[in-house]
Amino acid sequence: MGSAVALRLTRGRHPIGVAATLLAGGAVTLLVIVGMLVATGHRVMTDMSDSMQPAIAAGDVLVTEAIAARDARPGDIITFDDPVRDGRTMTHRVVSVREQGGKLAFHTKGDANGKGERWTIAADGTAGHVQVVIPKVGYVLNWFGRPPVRFILLTLASVLLAGLVLARVWGVGPGRRA
Repeated sequence: MGSAVALRLTRGRHPIGVAATLLAGGAVTLLVIVGMLVATGHRVMTDMSDSMQPAIAAGDVLVTEAIAARDARPGDIITFDDPVRDGRTMTHRVVSVREQGGKLAFHTKGDANGKGERWTIAADGTAGHVQVVIPKVGYVLNWFGRPPVRFILLTLASVLLAGLVLARVWGVGPGRRA
């Protein structure tokens, strides 16, 4: 029964066209999901170190929600700007947080690290609270994000799309008379 349904759905369609449609549909679905997460204050990122093993490993994708820094509690896993290296984001567990002269003083530590870091943030600052961890997907996303891979994929997609358009214009392909 299942193969009969599949045949009815694909009869008269070229397998490459069906594959391209499924791939495009999957890509659009992924973009919509990520767009909805971003629109609702979430951030999707890939963890690049093993400092949070075993809870989070390098290559895991994290979905974080922006929270007021004063709402972070000991035990929470948060993302924050690296206090030592500009432009880098860290993901560590809150050890302690206390108010100190109009600022919040944090002590955070990676689960696999021997020592943590101490840093401050404005009392009205924000941090990312880790909501979801998706294991190992980040390796795939990072691979697709490499410039040579993007170039090859865009080139293949362009050639495939051009071939499908030309086949339709010229009236060739399965189910058509030449």
